[in-house]
Amino acid sequence: MENQEPKTANQLYRESGTTLSFAEWLEREKAKGTEMVNAEIKAAIERLNNGQEQRTQATNDLGLNKGVVVLGVMIIGVAIVWAMFNKKK
Repeated sequence: MENQEPKTANQLYRESGTTLSFAEWLEREKAKGTEMVNAEIKAAIERLNNGQEQRTQATNDLGLNKGVVVLGVMIIGVAIVWAMFNKKK
Protein backbone atom coordinates (compact mmCIF):
# COMPACT_ATOMS: atom_id res chain seq x y z
CA MET A 1 0.00 0.00 0.00
CA GLU A 2 1.38 3.37 -1.05
CA ASN A 3 1.73 6.13 1.57
CA GLN A 4 0.59 9.28 -0.21
CA GLU A 5 1.47 12.70 1.16
CA PRO A 6 -1.32 15.23 1.63
CA LYS A 7 -1.81 17.56 -1.31
CA THR A 8 -1.44 21.32 -1.21
CA ALA A 9 -4.50 23.53 -1.00
CA ASN A 10 -3.89 24.72 -4.58
CA GLN A 11 -3.80 21.15 -5.89
CA LEU A 12 -7.00 20.23 -4.08
CA TYR A 13 -8.73 23.43 -5.23
CA ARG A 14 -7.87 22.76 -8.89
CA GLU A 15 -9.03 19.16 -8.61
CA SER A 16 -12.31 20.11 -6.93
CA GLY A 17 -13.67 22.00 -9.94
CA THR A 18 -15.65 24.28 -7.61
CA THR A 19 -17.12 27.62 -8.61
CA LEU A 20 -16.25 29.13 -5.22
CA SER A 21 -13.38 31.57 -4.89
CA PHE A 22 -10.20 30.07 -3.49
CA ALA A 23 -10.63 31.91 -0.16
CA GLU A 24 -14.22 30.68 0.26
CA TRP A 25 -13.28 27.15 -0.76
CA LEU A 26 -10.32 27.13 1.62
CA GLU A 27 -12.45 28.22 4.58
CA ARG A 28 -15.01 25.53 3.75
CA GLU A 29 -12.31 22.84 3.53
CA LYS A 30 -10.70 23.97 6.80
CA ALA A 31 -14.09 23.71 8.49
CA LYS A 32 -14.44 20.16 7.13
CA GLY A 33 -10.97 19.28 8.44
CA THR A 34 -9.44 18.43 5.07
CA GLU A 35 -5.75 17.58 5.38
CA MET A 36 -3.58 19.84 3.22
CA VAL A 37 0.01 21.00 3.32
CA ASN A 38 1.63 24.38 2.77
CA ALA A 39 4.37 23.79 0.20
CA GLU A 40 6.54 26.69 1.40
CA ILE A 41 6.41 25.60 5.04
CA LYS A 42 7.12 22.01 4.07
CA ALA A 43 10.18 23.09 2.06
CA ALA A 44 11.46 25.22 4.96
CA ILE A 45 11.09 22.32 7.39
CA GLU A 46 12.97 20.03 5.01
CA ARG A 47 15.82 22.58 4.71
CA LEU A 48 16.02 22.80 8.50
CA ASN A 49 16.04 19.03 8.86
CA ASN A 50 18.77 18.69 6.24
CA GLY A 51 20.90 21.37 7.89
CA GLN A 52 20.80 23.55 4.78
CA GLU A 53 19.21 26.59 6.41
CA GLN A 54 21.70 29.45 6.27
CA ARG A 55 21.66 32.69 8.20
CA THR A 56 20.56 35.55 6.02
CA GLN A 57 22.25 38.22 8.13
CA ALA A 58 25.74 38.39 9.57
CA THR A 59 25.31 37.86 13.29
CA ASN A 60 27.63 37.66 16.27
CA ASP A 61 27.62 34.99 18.99
CA LEU A 62 24.66 36.58 20.75
CA GLY A 63 22.54 36.33 17.61
CA LEU A 64 22.43 40.07 17.10
CA ASN A 65 22.98 41.69 13.74
CA LYS A 66 26.47 43.21 13.66
CA GLY A 67 25.14 46.42 12.13
CA VAL A 68 22.77 46.89 15.06
CA VAL A 69 25.60 46.36 17.54
CA VAL A 70 27.85 48.88 15.74
CA LEU A 71 25.04 51.44 15.56
CA GLY A 72 24.28 50.99 19.26
CA VAL A 73 27.93 51.45 20.24
CA MET A 74 28.14 54.56 18.05
CA ILE A 75 25.02 56.06 19.66
CA ILE A 76 26.39 55.40 23.15
CA GLY A 77 29.75 56.92 22.16
CA VAL A 78 28.10 60.05 20.76
CA ALA A 79 25.99 60.37 23.92
CA ILE A 80 29.09 60.18 26.12
CA VAL A 81 30.96 62.76 24.02
CA TRP A 82 27.88 65.00 23.99
CA ALA A 83 27.55 64.76 27.79
CA MET A 84 31.24 65.60 28.26
CA PHE A 85 30.98 68.53 25.85
CA ASN A 86 27.91 69.96 27.60
CA LYS A 87 29.53 69.53 31.03
CA LYS A 88 32.49 71.74 30.00
CA LYS A 89 30.19 74.63 29.02
